[in-house]
Parts: sequence; C-alpha cells; structure tokens
Amino acid sequence: MKRIAFTLVMSALMVLSFTSCFHINKDDIKIFSKYEHAAQYKPGSEPIANAVSKLEIDWFSGSIAIESYDGSELTFSESSEKALTEETTMHYWLENGRTLHIQFGKSGVRFKNFDKQLTVKVPAAWNLDKIEVDAVSSDVTVTGLTCGELELDGVSAGMTMSKSTVRSLDMNTVSGCLSADFSAADSAAVQPQKISLESVSGSATLSWPEAWGFSAEMESVSGKFNCPFATQVSKGEYTYGNGATEIEMESVSGSLSIEH
Repeated sequence: MKRIAFTLVMSALMVLSFTSCFHINKDDIKIFSKYEHAAQYKPGSEPIANAVSKLEIDWFSGSIAIESYDGSELTFSESSEKALTEETTMHYWLENGRTLHIQFGKSGVRFKNFDKQLTVKVPAAWNLDKIEVDAVSSDVTVTGLTCGELELDGVSAGMTMSKSTVRSLDMNTVSGCLSADFSAADSAAVQPQKISLESVSGSATLSWPEAWGFSAEMESVSGKFNCPFATQVSKGEYTYGNGATEIEMESVSGSLSIEH
C-alpha cells in the first residue's frame, strides 16, 4: 500500500496457496492504521455537492462498493455489525474541494476482526480524473462509473469492474480474482487505452466486445492465456483487430481469460 502503514499478522498462513482464488482468513489479520495529514480528517460522512476530480479510499476489512446513481451529490456511507465509535468510524478529508480521501478509521488505531461495508455513490453525470483504492481483506466492486484512471490495489481482495468507462485500468492483488466487464460497451463507447493486471495468486477475466481490438502480453509462472478471438501471435504478444488497447498481466499463479 502506498498511503497507509499496516501490519498483517497471519499466524495460520505458512505457505501461499497456488489455487486460482485464495483468500486470507480475516481472523488472522491485525491492522495498524496510520496516515498522513490525520488532523485534516473528520469522522463520519457528508454529501459532496461539487464534483470532485479524484477519489482515494483506504479500507482494511469488509467490502467496498463504488457505483453511479441518478443523484446530484456524491455520498458515502458505512455499515457494520459492531457498534462504531469515533475511532472506528470512517474518517474523510475533502482536500482543496477536489480530492476526497476516505480512511477506514482514525489514524493511530489498531483494528482486528472488524468488518465494515463501504458504499460510495457517485452522480452518473460526473467524470472523475482518477479513482484509487487500497484494500486489505476487502472485496471491491466498481459499477457504472466514468473516470480517466481506475487503480485498485489489494491484499486478499477480489476486484470487479463493470459497466464503466475508463481510459486506464490498473488492478493488482496479492490474493484474489480480478474481473473487468466491458461487454456492454457499444460502438460509440470510449475504449480503454491500457489495462494492467497483476496477481500473485488469482485469475483475471476480461469480458470484451468483439468490435474492440487489443494487444495482450502475459508473464506467469503457471498461468495460461485463454482467448476465443482470432489473435495474431508474435514474440509472446497476442494481437486482435487493430490492437488499440494495450493489455498486460503478470502473475505467479493465475490465468488471463479474455471472453465475449
């Protein structure tokens, strides 16, 4: 993670599994939350009326759902089976009115076995420059958004994107499956320029419209490249159509599947 200091204590995990989708037991995870500019953050949430250009989220355990809706304000809310205090409730900072930062809890607090579900609703009319998510033991779903760059990083985190328009997609996880669905895109939709996927233990699936060309490269210890499209292969690069979207995947144990 780039913006948070955290400690993973995995007493039951001795060897990383090489199954297609492996998840760390949440009971074995302890997190120490520490982040910069902590004094600028407030507990809780508030609706954001003016369009932000960047959304940054750090989340430790539970789930993250970012989705578009027909409203005019960005909203974010959390739920938990445990009672929330000022220390354990999420904290946020609207930096310069343009960048919204959301943290799992108060800086300097240790968390163990504390699941929370975060839901962020973004007005469908908004076009963000960048969305950046760092997740530990939290599945991430992104639905119906428009943004320039979408970057999802995780440890024991599955990641799913669908019905979204992005120029650049970057999905990385230590343990978890990756999925991006572009199949609903029509001929007028904006095609992504670059897709970067990285997984230590987990497969990646891209649902792809037949009208879009791509060039794909994959580096893996034991994973395979699966694709129904008629690709041309040269020096380890698979090209379909005009090769407009650059796709790269690196994995230790995990396959890349591009499907209709």
